[in-house]
Amino acid sequence: MQCMHHHDLGAASLVGPVPVKAGSMGTWTIIYKAGPLGLEQDGRVGVSWLFASDWGSPQTAEPTAPNYLTAHCRGRAGLEVRFDRKGYRRPWWPLVWIRVIDGYLEPGEEIEITLGDRTGGSPGQRAPAVVNPHGAFKVLVDYGGTGRWVELSPHLPVPVVAGKLARLSIQVPSLVRPGERFQALLRLEDELGNVAGGKEVEVAWWLAAGADQSRLRPLPEAACGNGKGKWKVLIPPEGLVRLDGLEISVPGLYHFCGRCADGLAAVSNPLLVTSEGESILWGDLHSQSSEALGLRPAVEQLEIARHISGLDFASLQGNDYDINSSEWAAIRKAVAEANRPGCFTAFLGYEWSGNTPGGGDHNVLYVDDDGELLRSGFWCTREEKNPGSNDGGHSGERASERAGGQVGCGSSGERDSGRSYYPITEVYNHLPPGRAMLIPHVGGRYANFAYHHHELEPLIEICSTWGYFEWFIFEALERQMKVGFTGGSDDHKGRPGLLSYASGIFSGPGGLTAVRGGECTRESLWQALSRRRCYATTGTRLIMDVEVAGGEMGSCVKSSSPVTVHCRVVGTAPIERLELRRGKELVAVYRPDPAGPTTSPATGSTTGPTAGRRWLRLSFAGIRPKKRYAALKWPVNLKLNGCAEPEAWLIGKDIKVSRCPDGVGGGSTDGRGCMSGSSSAAGGANQDGRKSYELFAYTVGIERSLWIPLLGEEASLEFSTPFINLTWPSGEGAGAEKEPNAWPAPVRSFIYENGIWAEVNASCWSGLPQAVALEATWSDPAPPGEHAYWVKAVQVDGHLAVASPVYVQIDPS
Repeated sequence: MQCMHHHDLGAASLVGPVPVKAGSMGTWTIIYKAGPLGLEQDGRVGVSWLFASDWGSPQTAEPTAPNYLTAHCRGRAGLEVRFDRKGYRRPWWPLVWIRVIDGYLEPGEEIEITLGDRTGGSPGQRAPAVVNPHGAFKVLVDYGGTGRWVELSPHLPVPVVAGKLARLSIQVPSLVRPGERFQALLRLEDELGNVAGGKEVEVAWWLAAGADQSRLRPLPEAACGNGKGKWKVLIPPEGLVRLDGLEISVPGLYHFCGRCADGLAAVSNPLLVTSEGESILWGDLHSQSSEALGLRPAVEQLEIARHISGLDFASLQGNDYDINSSEWAAIRKAVAEANRPGCFTAFLGYEWSGNTPGGGDHNVLYVDDDGELLRSGFWCTREEKNPGSNDGGHSGERASERAGGQVGCGSSGERDSGRSYYPITEVYNHLPPGRAMLIPHVGGRYANFAYHHHELEPLIEICSTWGYFEWFIFEALERQMKVGFTGGSDDHKGRPGLLSYASGIFSGPGGLTAVRGGECTRESLWQALSRRRCYATTGTRLIMDVEVAGGEMGSCVKSSSPVTVHCRVVGTAPIERLELRRGKELVAVYRPDPAGPTTSPATGSTTGPTAGRRWLRLSFAGIRPKKRYAALKWPVNLKLNGCAEPEAWLIGKDIKVSRCPDGVGGGSTDGRGCMSGSSSAAGGANQDGRKSYELFAYTVGIERSLWIPLLGEEASLEFSTPFINLTWPSGEGAGAEKEPNAWPAPVRSFIYENGIWAEVNASCWSGLPQAVALEATWSDPAPPGEHAYWVKAVQVDGHLAVASPVYVQIDPS
């Protein structure tokens, strides 16, 4: 067989800003020059990039809108221009393709493909949000319109670098003993959370809440006292610094604060110094490297997890059918070398990715370095590599995708040898007892709980960049599964353990797992995870401890009724509420005293609205369970009485507000989530005097919220959607004598039906809550039987934490 070489089909070049600033808007033009064969009518030229790289989706319909795509021929041929989100092969799914529809290209004639054409008023093409030194465009040619693409080589490099310095981040452990030495990690970041270096930056930092500065000793070697009760540290051009040898001798709750010379400020996650309680270690057991569907090789992904994200433990979970034998060997080697007992724990693993009817997505973890890759199939694996690659191996693509000179010639299509393990019961039968673990999760394919192995599956993953899946918890508990809860990022972009930039199908902030009571070694963490001694968060380092009938989270205990539940939480933002559930049933909700402390523990100042002024907090969350793309669309009609106009509202991120069709104004939110645009001052007027507004948002199980100032005693709200409604006040107790200055009771509406999980909450406050530390005790008169008690903590910023259940057996008295 004679192979067609890429140089017969032409060459490609790139014009545009390189390197690319993360999240920027720009214009990039790919110039294709036909080779000696020219290009036939119906022939196509394509441009592809890695799915996880997250370029904005090109469009051809609106010249003034972002991501406008055009193509022009420097010849006589006519062109058809299209973009397919999954037009090419995994992992290079996104595909811009240009078809010759009238005529042909002579040798040497050119086609210009412009991403972000601004000539018609478009702001340009949105660049990827995450730093990626391996970014690249792949240019393809389908010479005769046969459907067979040939990849030109070399690829066009488009490395992505951080944007402008926008914020400071300070990260410390969650719990240390008095006198125990610990580290603080200071990062400079752009608006999207990328490490933003480039210059040396001086930071003043100090202990928060007015704590005695002498309690911090000794001074880190990189810091020096300035005689003002603060220290200074220089963050090098790399954008981060790790301060070792810190020590606090006096028990208490601490925060570190920092401020750069240009005014950027930060408050650390809470640090609890105590001789009591169990350790807290943070990890991300679910991210992808470029050996599968991610952007960064396994070695880099684990380095980022440890040194940039500051994780204590991590695991790589590439889809099984993406990984061939040599790539699996590379992953095993990277994990073994990254594992440093006492400092950082790396677990070997992969994602078993069988279809949902056969079990669905399960993360597989091994405690040892020699675990076997038990694939669900061989859809993408390739054993033999093309020897003709001349991209230097730096394009960021999987090794098996680095096709060079002779693409499509046969050898690259051969699959890895071996057998498949499908359905999931085949995996159950071949995993080593006690040395392997499965964690069902919701991702591309949700796990099917019709399959369950109680020994191999002590945990389920309940949140990730795909969203928060409370329905997953409900279903597991309905099936009497004794499982704990984990969170994982499912990061594909090279940011394991860091809050993700929500975009496209990855709309959630991520996920983390906190392990209680373990040491930073494989064996210790393994035992804690096996005993469900963990809780999940949506990516934030909230401190949480739950005790039920004397049992710690994850345990099984016996008790008489009533059951006593105690919860202690310290948030990274003020706590809005704590929820106690018995199985699916919502037993109790605890909110901090709305008239209570409003002082920030970090700054000592009041940062919320004026105390005594009433505010209505409206929040909503929802998701489409068991859907691959699960985001729930919220078209909301809001009718208000006795409330301030929208310019006085505090509007959460990604909520759009506008007037109703019969109103006189509209508006939107600015980048900080605050209302912008004076035209939004009034909504559509109703005959009863109420004003109407339209809200629009998407959610993936994480709350969106608004704070609305109340102007009088008779304020009211109606929240209406096609699938869920809420009225506040509820109307209960109508006709009863009203106490002066009485606070209307919180109202909650919830549905889980017709393929929708949705919740709306409305509550009245005297100001934005500021309490980051909260305790609650409940007494539940539970009926006889076994019950799963679990607690969810919700912060005002929407982040949440969920404790693994305590399973309580209540015998008849």
